[in-house]
Amino acid sequence: MAGRIAEELRVRGRQKEAEAFAVVANPKVCLSLIGPEGHAVDALEQEAAALIYVRSDSGMHPERYDVIPGTKKEIEKRFPVLRKTRRIKAESEDFLHVPGACLVVEHKGILIEVPEVSSGHDEPIELRVTRGDRSFYRASPAS
Repeated sequence: MAGRIAEELRVRGRQKEAEAFAVVANPKVCLSLIGPEGHAVDALEQEAAALIYVRSDSGMHPERYDVIPGTKKEIEKRFPVLRKTRRIKAESEDFLHVPGACLVVEHKGILIEVPEVSSGHDEPIELRVTRGDRSFYRASPAS
């Protein structure tokens, strides 16, 4: 599914349909689209010549997705970004358990990688965002 979304974004980007696109999809599809450390979505932004904001919706079927075009301002108003140093309280229902990976937290549609914590973690945790851009976010346990 991530491949289909990426191809659609490349085509729509080449057609100069919009300066930015938000993609809303199932969390596992989003993780695949973003790629390790955000490299896949970074490359896709270059290929599509557009800004891409990937957001998850855990209620969305893995074979469904939405692509929303707009200006950067329009997209960021509808799909806000998290700023570095922002603190987040994550509850166990926010955790995505990805076997063999670190903890991934879903916060308001944003997927946040927490490399210092295993994917098996199941207790609430306070996090501090250490890296963030449009689609890829990383956080550490707040001290």
